[in-house]
Amino acid sequence: MKEEVLKRIEEISRGIAEWKGVKVKGVYFVKEKYGNVLKIVIDKIGGVTVEDCAEFSKELNHILDVEDIIEGRYFLEVSSPGVNRKLMSKEDFIDCIGKKIKVKLKSPVNEKKLLVGKLKLVGDESFLLQNNFSSFNINFDNVQEAEIEV
Repeated sequence: MKEEVLKRIEEISRGIAEWKGVKVKGVYFVKEKYGNVLKIVIDKIGGVTVEDCAEFSKELNHILDVEDIIEGRYFLEVSSPGVNRKLMSKEDFIDCIGKKIKVKLKSPVNEKKLLVGKLKLVGDESFLLQNNFSSFNINFDNVQEAEIEV
C-alpha cells in the first residue's frame, strides 16, 4: 500500500478516535494468507471494549467506502493493543505510569538486560522503574523492547 494512502487512513482514524474518545495506537496494512488486512489498534484509559472496536470499525468502514482510497479487496480489523501490549512511544509509557512493565535493554543497567518493575516517572529522555527496593533510570534509546507485565 502506498505511504500516502496509509497516512490518509491514519488521519481519518485519528479524527474518528477524537470523536469516540479513544487513541489510535497503530495503523498497519498486512498481507495475510486469507487476504490483505487493514489493522487499526485503538486504546483508551481503562481499555477499549468490543463495542468501542465495533463502533470505530463501522465509522471507519463507512468513510473508507465513500472516499474509496484503497485499491482492491481488504479486510478491516479494529482491535485493542491486548493485555501484554508493547510500549512503542513515550506516550505509551506515560499512559502506563503506576503499572508493572517488563523492559529488555540494549545495554545492561546494573549488569541486567531484563528489568521488571513499576513505572514511576517518565521524562523527556528517560523513565524511572522501581523494582522492590531499587530504582533504575533508563534512557529510552537503551530500550530494545518494553511491554506491560500482567
